[in-house]
Amino acid sequence: MKFIERVAYLKGLAEGLELEADAKTTKLLSAVIDSLGTLADELGAISSETEELSRELDDVADRLDDVEEIVFGMDDYDFDDDDDDDDDDDEWCDCCDDDDDDDEITVGCENCGADIVISEDELFAGETKCPKCGEKIEFDFDDEDDE
Repeated sequence: MKFIERVAYLKGLAEGLELEADAKTTKLLSAVIDSLGTLADELGAISSETEELSRELDDVADRLDDVEEIVFGMDDYDFDDDDDDDDDDDEWCDCCDDDDDDDEITVGCENCGADIVISEDELFAGETKCPKCGEKIEFDFDDEDDE
């Protein structure tokens, strides 16, 4: 039974007691039940807002997964447990990178397959040229589901 339903039940019980309307205890009981009704309405609104925020947070997490896959070329299940003692393969996180060039990213050319190191500025510019084959490489951050 939801809280609002419990408050309605209490209100019905109080009305069934047929208490004197002018009695102090009746006024107190009525005020307490009205306050509980207001509280129940507020809890319902908070619950609805929390559910909406939860759905929006899930959507943001999904979009972040898409961005990580585009930027780093991997998804949550691409981690190789066989290379645990080789920290140089941790390109997906900057916390393990001892190099000072944190603003460089490795991407693959779809035409020739070469690994290319580019700056974040080139990435966010949306395109660059492959130094090996000369083909233009484009980076599209638009959500394909919105089309």
